[in-house]
Amino acid sequence: MITYSSDYLRFGRFDKTRQKAGVARTVGVNAPDTEAIAMTHKVILLVDDDANFAELTKAFLLQDEGVANEVVLARDGVEAVEHLFHPVRAASEMPGLVLLDLNMPRMDGFWVLHKMRAAVRTRFIPVVIMTSSVDPEDVSMAYALGANGYLDKLSDGMSWDELVRTVARYWLGMSTTPNSLAGKEDRLARL
Repeated sequence: MITYSSDYLRFGRFDKTRQKAGVARTVGVNAPDTEAIAMTHKVILLVDDDANFAELTKAFLLQDEGVANEVVLARDGVEAVEHLFHPVRAASEMPGLVLLDLNMPRMDGFWVLHKMRAAVRTRFIPVVIMTSSVDPEDVSMAYALGANGYLDKLSDGMSWDELVRTVARYWLGMSTTPNSLAGKEDRLARL
């Protein structure tokens, strides 16, 4: 539980909307930590044409306590776009995170990212690029198109399982996005 001081109120960081959402608190009132306000539908869309790498990454994300409830695999950009823009998919059924490879057949990751950021229904879904390319032009282009992060699959800095689980834990459990709040208004109104 988190308790906010009177300084929190004094500096204008308190409002009724945030109070109802379980984010801001009054003096002396305990607040749930980030896990209590995290999304309950923790789905990751993993887009990678390397089937072995994708299956291994999926296993890392689902092992033990599982960072995600579900990992949906797409083998290329076309499958990713078909999944994201399926006509009967409700906003509440959208993934909470997209892990996206860049170099794939049929449709590359740049094009998927471009389509996602151009559409209202996918604009705010966090997208983390995971690729073996550390070309500065690729990194710049990914961020220019709206990527939220860029992971080097071949990095020696941290083991892949630890890296991908940490990224997923952040985006699905600690970060609040417009999509992570979808469907919470009715529940919050009853508090």
